[in-house]
Amino acid sequence: MINKKIPHFNNDTISKNGAIVCIGFFDLVHKSHEKIFTETINLAKKNNKKSICFTFDLKPIDYIKKEYNNCWDGEFKVAFIKKEFDFDEVVLFKCSPDFIKTTAVQFIDILKKRYNVEGVVCGSDFKFGYENQGKVSDLVENFKYVLIVDRINELSTTSIKKLLFEGKIDTVNKSLEKNIAFPLLLENNKLKIKTNFLLRNGFYLVSFNDDDDEKIEINLVDNYIITEKISNKNIIYLHKKY
Repeated sequence: MINKKIPHFNNDTISKNGAIVCIGFFDLVHKSHEKIFTETINLAKKNNKKSICFTFDLKPIDYIKKEYNNCWDGEFKVAFIKKEFDFDEVVLFKCSPDFIKTTAVQFIDILKKRYNVEGVVCGSDFKFGYENQGKVSDLVENFKYVLIVDRINELSTTSIKKLLFEGKIDTVNKSLEKNIAFPLLLENNKLKIKTNFLLRNGFYLVSFNDDDDEKIEINLVDNYIITEKISNKNIIYLHKKY
């Protein structure tokens, strides 16, 4: 039975021709994630299906433990994926007591009946449903198209966060093949990088858009930008730490 209390599970995104989806947390969107996105979009176009990216505002285990370690919030992540990739739709699932208790069987039922999903693209270690009951083999049994994408060796959100903590921005950007970005917020009359991850204090070379020609130096302390004379901005791109 479908759990009707789960937010964002609705009929608005249902596709008459069926949908091919990818599902994951996708924090920081690295190359392994991009590979999954590309395969999802290509498989959907090849079979005349709708392409949908399903992601989450929090990892269920973090929600349960109340330990929030994500680098990007859900809204920024959705906006980034929409901007950078050609999905027909990006859907954000918000963790709640009802959501995390959704069983693997219920989750598959929701995908089929609410979103008319016919195919799933995921990593080989993908698990889903309450207490990670669902495995890739369950997807194979229930969907017409299932594509397993191997992880790019030595590349994960965990490894990128370790590099960020060490201040190795150059290495991070090289692995991402782009400058890492974060949303900004105005707090206590200061611009602050909006993330649950504490970046290393110090001086950084940054920009506030994708234009590498407009870089400035800032001083970052506990994720606050201490540098004066910076007007309110929405996004920051890190280029280098001194």
